[in-house]
Amino acid sequence: MMKRKMAGILVCLLSLVGCNNDVQEPVNERRVTVNTVKGPVVIDDANRNLDQEVVNAHVVGTGIDATLTVASRDDGDTHSVIASLTDPSGQLLYSIETRVDEGTGTVTCIQATAEDYLSVTMSGDGDRVRETYDADGDVASFEYAALSDEQQRHAINYYEHGMNEASLPADVADYVRQADAFHAYYLPHQTSSIHGNPAGDMLVQLLASPELPRVVAGDVPIVQMNKYIQQACNTFSLCASFSCRVAPGNPVCTYCFAVSVICSIMMLACSWFGC
Repeated sequence: MMKRKMAGILVCLLSLVGCNNDVQEPVNERRVTVNTVKGPVVIDDANRNLDQEVVNAHVVGTGIDATLTVASRDDGDTHSVIASLTDPSGQLLYSIETRVDEGTGTVTCIQATAEDYLSVTMSGDGDRVRETYDADGDVASFEYAALSDEQQRHAINYYEHGMNEASLPADVADYVRQADAFHAYYLPHQTSSIHGNPAGDMLVQLLASPELPRVVAGDVPIVQMNKYIQQACNTFSLCASFSCRVAPGNPVCTYCFAVSVICSIMMLACSWFGC
């Protein structure tokens, strides 16, 4: 859980609002332009509420007129950050939520539209990895030995070419079988509205842009990652899960860019609300 006793210090360092005691008032600050594949997008009218740990901003450009919201929440041992785009009527266009549970050591990524959602949870104890998927209420888990990247690529090569895994080491053969089981589970969900969604693509581009943090905090200093962000970024890589190795066209994989979406969202929340 974020340490509240540090909030005042971090607000002074990471914002332009100064160090007064009135942290519940929204703060209007600056406008930034983000270049996207659909052309420049302007983000302005940013409002930050430090007491509620939420930022709302207007996003406008070719084919987009929406509200961007980034909110940070703590619930016991679980820290979560959710970023979303909503249309002028308030309907959800796309959202991406990341959760890190200190108590269970799990990392979860949830993507949603007004019609569908997909969540992926990664957990493990060092020797075993467990991936749990929830696609619109259809839940399935896949467990396998913690393999190196090379072993995983070798196993997926066997799977993709339909080769008999009987000659493989037991752990690698089990990974192949789990990959096959994941493919069978996920196949019916490939028509979900979270696939190929323009609002999802736009949201990810905004979150990944170096300009976005400055819409509120100006020239943002380098933020020291705390242990929760490091856990999300380093311990379990969603980009190495079955969702990317078996179904690379799915949105969880599509939105795994150079700096993962999990890291981007959580670092953004740190720069705006403190860690």
